[in-house]
Amino acid sequence: MFKAKHPGVCEAVCRERISPGEDVIQKRVLGIMHAECYRKHADTLADEPSGGDGDPGIDSEDREKIAKLDTALRGLAHKIESLNPVPATLVIKQNGKSDITVDSAHKQFPLLLSLISFRENVYLYGAPGGGKSHAAQQAAQTLDLRYGYVSLNEQSPEYLILGYSDATGTYRPSLFRDFYENGGVFCIEELDNASGSLLTALNCALENGLASFPDGLVQRHPDFVMIGCGNTCGRGAHPAFPERRPFDAAFADRFFYVEWLYDYDLEIRIAFEINPGAAPYTEWVSRARTWCEENGIRIILSPRASFRLARLSTDKTVTDDILLNGVLKGIDTTARDKLLANHPFPTLRS
Repeated sequence: MFKAKHPGVCEAVCRERISPGEDVIQKRVLGIMHAECYRKHADTLADEPSGGDGDPGIDSEDREKIAKLDTALRGLAHKIESLNPVPATLVIKQNGKSDITVDSAHKQFPLLLSLISFRENVYLYGAPGGGKSHAAQQAAQTLDLRYGYVSLNEQSPEYLILGYSDATGTYRPSLFRDFYENGGVFCIEELDNASGSLLTALNCALENGLASFPDGLVQRHPDFVMIGCGNTCGRGAHPAFPERRPFDAAFADRFFYVEWLYDYDLEIRIAFEINPGAAPYTEWVSRARTWCEENGIRIILSPRASFRLARLSTDKTVTDDILLNGVLKGIDTTARDKLLANHPFPTLRS
């Protein structure tokens, strides 16, 4: 027995929703279920013996057919559950103004929206595929602000921020300069991958309300907000992101930090929009993700893995091996075998 970390469905008994924190039990064939349901019905629930031999009176071919039928039935139950998995919209109340409706909002979106409304610069950090830059764009649209975007790497030049003077001496402003001077939400992706000199160029502009550009000093617009995105917390390299750089203390102090987490309910919703029968795949990705984290397997199973499986599984010519290779990204055979032994991959197609 263990505590559920993610939402799910009591597969073998009541078919009701499992909420994070509830006591659950997982069986290889029966799947996951409420611990209380299992205690009440243990005598009538027949799971395959741990040795995997099953009923000696059933040959391997019939056993395989039964396993496929069981998986298909559980997939059908997931499809029924998926008809209304999570609320479709977020309604934001405003004093004296019309309500704002946001479709498919991340669970941390209200926090981000609030910070931007206070014109706080925000650094969103977290694993890839969590929708950081998308949330920044959503927030800009919700607050009726312009949205700009640039992605950096270690060789990105300072003129991406400051602009430059060409051979004739004519100043060519950057997109950042436009937003800084005229207002809007400006998102910088891969901020923890930028060079120190480029980050230094941002420093004074973000704090002092006045920035020096090649053509002179420019006042910061009151509606300018910068959103930085990265995969690390700005304290240097991580095993999964070995090239990322630390922020110096002065630059880090310019931001309100928000660790951007995966939103499992939103992941389910998007996957179901791609493929209404995607529930077994989203559940497998969630379990595999947790198992890999707990066992030190260096692979990132982001929501993109759920979306990829949902999309590719609609094509009957795509085999399970192709689906797996599309999300396991070449991890070593030992780790792959251990993962699949603990969390068998859904086989819903003949």
